[in-house]
Amino acid sequence: MNHLMKLTLLGGLALTACNNNEFAYVATYVANPESDGETPPSCTFDPGADATVTINLDVARSSSLDLVAGVRNNLEEVDVTIEQVSSNAADRIKIPRAITPLRFDFRWECESTGFTGGIGPIILPAFSGDLTQPFCLDNRDDVTGDFVGFDVVPASGPPVDPGGTGFVKFTPVPPQLGRAFREFFEVAIQSEACCDELKLANGDCDDLSGASEAPGTACGDLQGVFDTFAGPSQLSARQVNDVQRFRPFIAYTSRSPDGGGGAYPMRLSGFFEGVLPSGELITSTQFNQEVGICSGSCVVPSNIQDCLIR
Repeated sequence: MNHLMKLTLLGGLALTACNNNEFAYVATYVANPESDGETPPSCTFDPGADATVTINLDVARSSSLDLVAGVRNNLEEVDVTIEQVSSNAADRIKIPRAITPLRFDFRWECESTGFTGGIGPIILPAFSGDLTQPFCLDNRDDVTGDFVGFDVVPASGPPVDPGGTGFVKFTPVPPQLGRAFREFFEVAIQSEACCDELKLANGDCDDLSGASEAPGTACGDLQGVFDTFAGPSQLSARQVNDVQRFRPFIAYTSRSPDGGGGAYPMRLSGFFEGVLPSGELITSTQFNQEVGICSGSCVVPSNIQDCLIR
């Protein structure tokens, strides 16, 4: 015998409208880790705490960076009441609407201030395969610019219930990328050493005709670093343009002539993707975080060093 039934949705918007809400999954900022001084530290994260303004990664000491971002689930709870008209009986079912993080789709932008003095973007041939594509996109350029610094990495964290907040952990700098950054700065350090070896009168490095390619000399060692970094015969320690392309980045290393202490400014820009219990995918609002990259020259807060950097 068939029973007539009536469905009633409670809790605001209809399901389709709620699921398609572009503000349903909101990424806030990187949560500042709290350390209680234990060894090893028991790091905790409060998505509602103050944001971390700047995070620095010193690739001379660490090759990997984890981040923890706060997220908010703006979906509304939805109850479904199933009424059997013939018997006046009713069942009330709550539809699960928690969002579980899956991945982070992002790109690296070079902060415009990083181009002061014509320094230019970072180049990582290990990721691009050549020396013509910058790793990061200057955010002053067209967003379709030719660059290679984008990735999709797994994201993990507890499900966030409707109206609640939580956190998402992800690794924007895996060990392979951290090592590539370190090799890049090593090229800058060795380029500066090659120029210093020539002791040019005007203090510039605009004449490399006297550079020695012999192993054990600064310029000869630079050629070896060039060959490891970009491949044999791709860069020359006797070519001014090749040396000057990397030399300015000495400012972000421990060998900086003026003492340095700064980090090359970059920015993570991307979106988290989560999943509802129904299997439907939800994309977050845009997430942005400044990350400075250096080699022995920038200050890394101790709580970040202990909790996020490996």
